[in-house]
Amino acid sequence: MVRLRVRTQVLPNLDRYASALYLRAQRLRFLLFLIVVTVFIVTFWPKRDETGQILLIDPQCLPHVEKSEPCPGPVQVAFTGAAQDVYSGYINLDYEMQEVYDLTTSITFIPTKAFAEKDKKAVPHVLPRFVIKKSAEVAVSLNGVLKVLEIAVPVGLDQFLRFWKNGRKIECLGDLERPNGTAHDVINNAAFGYDKLRQRADIYGSNIFLIGKSLDSWYRKCRLDSPLQVGIFEEEFYDYLLYDISRQFAVSKVVGKRDASLQLNIDVDGASIVLNLLYKNSDEEVKFVVDDEKTHFLPRYHEFCSTSISGFLVTVPCDVSKGKRALFEAVF
Repeated sequence: MVRLRVRTQVLPNLDRYASALYLRAQRLRFLLFLIVVTVFIVTFWPKRDETGQILLIDPQCLPHVEKSEPCPGPVQVAFTGAAQDVYSGYINLDYEMQEVYDLTTSITFIPTKAFAEKDKKAVPHVLPRFVIKKSAEVAVSLNGVLKVLEIAVPVGLDQFLRFWKNGRKIECLGDLERPNGTAHDVINNAAFGYDKLRQRADIYGSNIFLIGKSLDSWYRKCRLDSPLQVGIFEEEFYDYLLYDISRQFAVSKVVGKRDASLQLNIDVDGASIVLNLLYKNSDEEVKFVVDDEKTHFLPRYHEFCSTSISGFLVTVPCDVSKGKRALFEAVF
């Protein structure tokens, strides 16, 4: 009887103690997890460069750097943060490079006020993210005096020069009409999907850009809708790019033939993209076939610009700003 009474009194107490210990162990486990995450972030998260960075962007100088030759000064550079002109006279701090800490895939370069006043054609540039060598020796000659600068340089000369050439920022009509100049970006699958497809083409030095109704929709309404219509010049559509696209994404439909009328319907993470190959019709005109039925003609675009939609870089023909309907509406 005594034994039964003791067991009846002790067991509930043991249950309470066990429950309390379990809750404390769970809290301690969660606390340890937070400590580990905090240590990881402090140790490995990219730290803000309080001193700033100076990046060589001069299209005339970079080929000299590639050949280990001196550049004629002063050279054009971009800067971040609190970077100072420690090479007085040898560099021109013409652009401020916006620092990127998130997952966006583009970098924006803004002309300084002084540079914009000096060069009326100076415009912001939007470039895909590229690899930067943080410290390199760049020899610059100015008035017969040679000086070695310790500054950052892009890795991959040809790629950077192509990015810079196609990087002039262009705004859609809606952005131009806003008094404060701010964009009203809407994150959507079309912009995200295009960005992923563009990145694959960038690897091979190819250029995929908006055409047709998608170009019109972006310029007049500041929006991208799925299905997205994009184009690529036939001579830039290499076999290994086709292989890469077919491996990275789901090609749901193939229409036409490679040598005359190829069209690919591609699903990129929920975005539907129609990629048309643009074939030369004349020096100033290209043609493409839609659904293997009708041949469309467009001007051959010679210059490309860029815009940023929700942090995603989009390439468009610079001529879109001229407002010529022929740039949007294909002729049958």
